[in-house]
Amino acid sequence: GGRVRLHPETEAIRAITRLVAKIAGVEVPDILGTSRARKVTVARSLVAALCVDLVRGATTTTIAHSLGGRHHSFAVRAAQAWTGKARYAGVKLLATKLEEVKAL
Repeated sequence: GGRVRLHPETEAIRAITRLVAKIAGVEVPDILGTSRARKVTVARSLVAALCVDLVRGATTTTIAHSLGGRHHSFAVRAAQAWTGKARYAGVKLLATKLEEVKAL
């Protein structure tokens, strides 16, 4: 019994979540959870924005659900909020280098 293979979008969302957690200095379960700590909410919205931008085939509903069962509008708002920010461009560049994301 090997690991169950996830949908490629789900693997990419998880990879982006791990990357952002590491960069932001937060834990993955915090991003997926209910924490309202600023550091966590910023990281969570960054994950959503990157996923909307980079993960082909993933709807805002899929992305929001993957980030702790949130409403799809969370992913839409996050993408709008991060667009054009200089800080976003650097993290996006890192995320595009992840093997799981490149495979999509």
